[in-house]
Amino acid sequence: MQNKTFVSGKQFFAAEVENALNVQINNELVASYHYLAMANIFARDTVALLGAAKFFYKQSEEETNHGRKLMDYVNKRGGSVKLFPIKPLQQNIIQLDEALLFAQNLEKSNNNSIIELHKIASTHNDSDLTNFIEEYYLKEQVEEINMFTILYNRLQRIGSGIGEYFIDKELNELAEKK
Repeated sequence: MQNKTFVSGKQFFAAEVENALNVQINNELVASYHYLAMANIFARDTVALLGAAKFFYKQSEEETNHGRKLMDYVNKRGGSVKLFPIKPLQQNIIQLDEALLFAQNLEKSNNNSIIELHKIASTHNDSDLTNFIEEYYLKEQVEEINMFTILYNRLQRIGSGIGEYFIDKELNELAEKK
């Protein structure tokens, strides 16, 4: 049997950049997991905010896709994807306003991490990664933060009860568009 030698396409891919990408992959998967947990809370027959459930299921899928896109990127660059354990959602969210505020904070945290990843890539003159982040992540994060902020503030203005009804209906419409 003949020994075979394999080569890697890894080039100009600093270890610090690869580590930061792995952190971001896991941030995206944590967000997906938390959105999935919230979707199932709102799908309960005792909560029955089915628009919110549908919306948070879609959010979960979106975050999973973000993680997969980053995994594909790491693999194309010749790196290694490292997945970390995910802890369950610690908050007992049962109110829609709590979920919207939690989601806004989750997106802000994710945005901070993406900005940090961009800084690390810039420090290492990794123009391919900075372009990738700018094209696929930064603008979307701003839009997500804004969306959750507006939804939360509308719900606060209207109040619980009828407000939850209207926001649940709006979330259902948003889920249809995703």
